Amino acid sequence: MADKFHDPNNHAPDVAPGDDWGDEEVAAAGDAGQASILPRKRSEDEKTAEKFYDPNNHVPEVAPGDDWGDEEAGRSGALPRKRKMDEKSAMFREVKDDSPKGIEIGVRVVEESDTPKSTKTTAHRLEVQELAPKHTVTESAISPSPLPKVIPKQVMEKVEAPVGEESEVWSARSTDAENWGKQRKVSNRWMVITGIVLGAVLITIAILLPRFGWKGENRSQSYFSQLKVDDTPVLPAATNDRDLPENAQEQAMVLATTYANAKSVEEVLPHVRDRARVEPLMRQRWKAFPLSSKWKIPDEAQWSIQKAGEREFGHLTGLLPDFNPFQLFFVRDGDKVAVDWEASSGYSETPFADLSKNQGAGGVTRGILAPGDLYTFSLPEETYQCYRVTSPDRETGIWCYVKRDSPHAEKIAALFQQSAIPREMFNEYPVTLKLEKAPADSLANQWVIAEMLHIDWITP
Repeated sequence: MADKFHDPNNHAPDVAPGDDWGDEEVAAAGDAGQASILPRKRSEDEKTAEKFYDPNNHVPEVAPGDDWGDEEAGRSGALPRKRKMDEKSAMFREVKDDSPKGIEIGVRVVEESDTPKSTKTTAHRLEVQELAPKHTVTESAISPSPLPKVIPKQVMEKVEAPVGEESEVWSARSTDAENWGKQRKVSNRWMVITGIVLGAVLITIAILLPRFGWKGENRSQSYFSQLKVDDTPVLPAATNDRDLPENAQEQAMVLATTYANAKSVEEVLPHVRDRARVEPLMRQRWKAFPLSSKWKIPDEAQWSIQKAGEREFGHLTGLLPDFNPFQLFFVRDGDKVAVDWEASSGYSETPFADLSKNQGAGGVTRGILAPGDLYTFSLPEETYQCYRVTSPDRETGIWCYVKRDSPHAEKIAALFQQSAIPREMFNEYPVTLKLEKAPADSLANQWVIAEMLHIDWITP
């Protein structure tokens, strides 16, 4: 019989005793004398199910219609009771509210279960969900709203105006992009005509008024038209003997060379200002310039013209061959230029060497004044204002004080304060003071300013 069912095209291996084809059932069937086909070999899923089979588990099989309420199981931690599909979940609550509520609309896919599985179709239903009641409307029962009709853009052709003609009417297509914002052209001829007419009227009036006797005699005249020329002859300007002559610089250069190269006071006396008064002083204090040979004023010397009060003076500064600075002051003396020896030498009645030792009586002192800040018990700040006075050669200095309630205190303080009229200010000024001794318990180099004679060393 095996030869009868032999298939030469079947290359499957022969069945071995170890194959899992249900040998127990074949053996049982062979013992009963029955011939049957061997059962199919079990799949891996069936073997796994058999492996985890629990004979003590009496839970019924799960059916497709069962609803186990996963929410309740998650909260309680135990397996809830079996519930039918028609029963409502504990999470469902009916809200009784008569106020108008919104409508929730959605599409749910429903499978028709009353048709065979092979012919089962999927129907789309439109579900309208309200809080209460609940209605289900099929999608076919709702007719879509008709869409608005779309009208295509209308294109209008532009009408060209005839050549040489200007249209003064607004265009029918004023909303077009090409005409938007444009202004209608307006003729300016009427403005030109109006201006010509007005000009002609004014000219005519101006021509006709004199013919009718109106000459404007009553018109008010300006102040300039009422001025009268005075034929008084101009007098020559009075000469000022305090001003320098026109050639003052040339004369000053010659005098400076003579003064610098002089070896005795007799060579200088003919060229100094106020010779009668200063000759005794010069014989005591005059000193020759430290020059060994004939010397000429260098070209780098600076010449300037200044004023001390009402007097005009010339100031010449420069360097000697040994690079020490020098300065000479020149004033007008009659009809010539003379050297002011007191200003040029910085003459003081008491030399600074004696003033620094509290020797001498003070008197007229020429020096460089600057603000100071040294106060003592005998010269307190509440009563005095302190200043520093330096000798003309800047080698010796003394402290000078002026009482704050003195009229000279305001005059001196004005040098270091800006006034209503802006001016150039400096940290120090050459001044001529009159000094007197300070109180007995003062320092040796402290002096009191009795009078502020003048600024600069030139006597006005």
